[in-house]
Amino acid sequence: MRYERVVILENVLVEKGSFNSSGSSFLLMTKLYFHPLSEEWLPHFKRTVEQPLDLSDAKGLPDELQGVDKSRIWGTTYEKKKERYLDDMKLGDIVLFYRDGSFFAAGRVQTTFKSKEFGEWAWENASSELAYTITEYEKISIPSSTVTDLLGYSSEYRVQGFFRPTEDRLKNIIKKYGSVDNAFESIKDSTDGEKKQFVDDESVTTTAPYYWVNQSGNSKETEEGYLQAPRSDFPNYDLQKLEEGDIVFNYTDGAIIGYSEVLRTAYLVDTEDEEKRRVDVEITLFDEPIRFADVYPYLWQEEVRLEKYYPVNQAGVNQQYLFNLSQKAGEYLLEQGGVGESNIARLKERLALPEVAVSLPNSLFFYEGEESWLRQQINAALNAGKHIIFTGPPGTGKSQIAKHVAKQVAATDPIDGYTFTTATAEWSSFDTIGGYVPSQSDSELQFDPRLFLRCFRDRDDTVQNRWLVIDELNRANIDKALGPLFSVLSQESVELPYEREHRVQVDWVESDEDDLDAIAGDPDRFPVSPAWRLIGTMNTFDKASLYDLSFAFMRRFSFIHVGVPSLIDADGVVSRAFLDPAAGPNYVTAWQRDNEHLKETIDTYHVELAVVWAIINEYRVIGPAIILDMFEQIAAFEGGDQNAPLTSAVVNFVFPQLEGLRQRDQENLLADLADGGRIETDTGPETVALPLDMSYLRRKARDMYDLDIAIHNST
Repeated sequence: MRYERVVILENVLVEKGSFNSSGSSFLLMTKLYFHPLSEEWLPHFKRTVEQPLDLSDAKGLPDELQGVDKSRIWGTTYEKKKERYLDDMKLGDIVLFYRDGSFFAAGRVQTTFKSKEFGEWAWENASSELAYTITEYEKISIPSSTVTDLLGYSSEYRVQGFFRPTEDRLKNIIKKYGSVDNAFESIKDSTDGEKKQFVDDESVTTTAPYYWVNQSGNSKETEEGYLQAPRSDFPNYDLQKLEEGDIVFNYTDGAIIGYSEVLRTAYLVDTEDEEKRRVDVEITLFDEPIRFADVYPYLWQEEVRLEKYYPVNQAGVNQQYLFNLSQKAGEYLLEQGGVGESNIARLKERLALPEVAVSLPNSLFFYEGEESWLRQQINAALNAGKHIIFTGPPGTGKSQIAKHVAKQVAATDPIDGYTFTTATAEWSSFDTIGGYVPSQSDSELQFDPRLFLRCFRDRDDTVQNRWLVIDELNRANIDKALGPLFSVLSQESVELPYEREHRVQVDWVESDEDDLDAIAGDPDRFPVSPAWRLIGTMNTFDKASLYDLSFAFMRRFSFIHVGVPSLIDADGVVSRAFLDPAAGPNYVTAWQRDNEHLKETIDTYHVELAVVWAIINEYRVIGPAIILDMFEQIAAFEGGDQNAPLTSAVVNFVFPQLEGLRQRDQENLLADLADGGRIETDTGPETVALPLDMSYLRRKARDMYDLDIAIHNST
């Protein structure tokens, strides 16, 4: 529904594919999945699918679901075949849920992920680690044989286990219906599988944000849940323009008694006297009908009414059947009926950010009072109305801090979660702002809002305020990707070079004096308030391969640096304070809290890795997360001689950091690794020889960087 406040993924980058008789690949066509349910799993299904699951305290969520308020989610236990099915799932694929000989519910795939931790949290079953989110969920009633017969299965076939029919089976459906989507629309909710004849008549009137139907003296329609009008070109019988999810207000005998949600597009029915179009709807009655006399003054205001096909005239109500309503009129009626929350009210609630006081992740260690400094800078920036960019070497926890901050603030009332994404060099304004794409219903182009604009209106055009977190921001050409929004970041409105019903605008709003009614009521206007923030991260090395940020862009942000401590003293001796468990609290004591399996590896290798880290940072500064990665790899390494584990970790995690260094620096760094270093001990500095296979390192240096150097102590 347009007003349903269920925040689901907004940063999905894959577009729904389609398949037609002219041909397409199996990867792009809409695929079909069967998912049977046992009696014991029905309560879980009702809790996490029939009702969107509250994710505020969820464990084991992937990055793309961080900051999402609610989502319908289902899963299955791990098997290799099931994992392959999950990997093949794409946005828009159809899942049919099966029980007792029938498909009783359906939905479309939104995203997939694998997480034992989430399976344990959501369904008390860690083995249910293969999960997917669902959109367009609906209850249906289709005998399984209706579908399996179409797919060419034998009459004895029974649905068993999470399953995907093959491409050849789906072609049986495509041959008959043109596409899997058409087949699904034709047979769902039909208990005997009888195909409904959906109309392809051209609409004779314009579409609208909301609709009004006059059902005075026609109680059967509201009782049985449908709209019906003769199949003619008369404008007020134009049911063929209604689409799934549209909202129609039900007027009868002087009052608006409720609203109906369109369940599917119009199809034909034969009555005794003529052929008619019918639209199935789900009606919701208001607790108290709204007297037309009470809402007439508002509905007749010039800025609310429409010029054509409007149900209200100067004398009262027009007596024909179907009419158009404006965005303002529809939201006003929902508000008067006590349903949901109007866009105007939502925008007013999102104009200001309360004073915030965020903390930093407990899983990170901060040296020498750095935690207090970072926390104070973050809070000061947010409370001063600034956007933030976290800078620093790779591996310092910038992304983790950014998401942690956004997640905490997202718990406040003016914020509707956050979207996390990673910038790329290929980004353009099409990715961040939007652009024209082919319409799903016809061959015309329509404007599709993308990443940035989706922070301010969801796909149902509901006003929202989602923060945007962009990782590795300077990998994008900022002027090219976000240039049109510089004005908005400077608290100014901007008109974009796109049109839908009206010109697309991004409006800066901060008080009731900013014409909130007009902005909130127009789906083509995207309101940005002082409660919105953009948080970015950027690595500060290798600028030759990254786009420089323009000064015009930098002025909009507070830059907060997340650094690393000095690892070597003035005499060239490596400190043991940061990686020695006995010298904690430090990085390794923080890691051991959540990674008990690393205790033995840390005890064995902390001296060597302290020396490696110090040597690397003399040439290219890296953060502690990369050292943690090296501990993880050493712990998992099997085979080889005593030099193999550390050698492998250096090649896999140190060598990639050498990209962009001058050749002399690359050569010197490798030579220093061969020489080892001195580290402090209780009795004074001691020399540490690193257990490295130097001949292997020399070969890899030649392959990766075209180096051929003499390495001391090579073996």
